[in-house]
Amino acid sequence: MRAAATGRPTAAMVARAAEWAALLDDESAGAEQRAACEAWCAEHPLHRLALRRMRGLDQGFARLDPVARTAVR
Repeated sequence: MRAAATGRPTAAMVARAAEWAALLDDESAGAEQRAACEAWCAEHPLHRLALRRMRGLDQGFARLDPVARTAVR
């Protein structure tokens, strides 16, 4: 069964969401990049879901203490 048919992002969607999350976490990301990410999210509901989950992972890692972050890396 295809991942999109089950309501789950595909591996390619997750990989692209990771790229977008990394790009948007960079302080130098501009309005053009943010608009491009929003356009990607608008292409498919699972794109937005994948990005939201990826950014949630980032926030979870940010709450870890420095020793735990090092262990995760």
